[in-house]
Amino acid sequence: MILGAVLGLLGSIIPEGIRLYKEYRDQKHEREILELQMKYQREMIEARIQEARALATLELDKETYRFAEPELKPTGKTLLDALQVIASFYNTTVRPTLTYIVIACWLMVKYAMWQIAGGSLSVLPQIWTEADNEFVSCVVVFWFGGRAFSRTFQRK
Repeated sequence: MILGAVLGLLGSIIPEGIRLYKEYRDQKHEREILELQMKYQREMIEARIQEARALATLELDKETYRFAEPELKPTGKTLLDALQVIASFYNTTVRPTLTYIVIACWLMVKYAMWQIAGGSLSVLPQIWTEADNEFVSCVVVFWFGGRAFSRTFQRK
């Protein structure tokens, strides 16, 4: 009789235990699904942020060089049209012209320093400084690939 009562009690507990285990497993599975969904949403948000940054960079590049677009509107007057063409050409040459002027001044200063130091090749290491290395590299990177370099190495 006692054995029957124990078996009856165990018989009613076992299905309840199985039901609780199934619920635990289902809840664990739902938590895993929610974690995966949150991870996916974070990745999608990050992708949208990267896309927005790329679009902003493109717009900035477009706006940076928009000044160089010629806005020639023929007036029918030869002198005014010629002035427009000259102004448009000058507008596109301002940056290179300024670069030439700055480099020419820098070269004149370096030449004067070289002459004061004796004018031989042995004094070149004395007049060439770390600032000169940085100056030359800035000019070269600006004109020959700063943006291309950054675009190339930011891609994944």
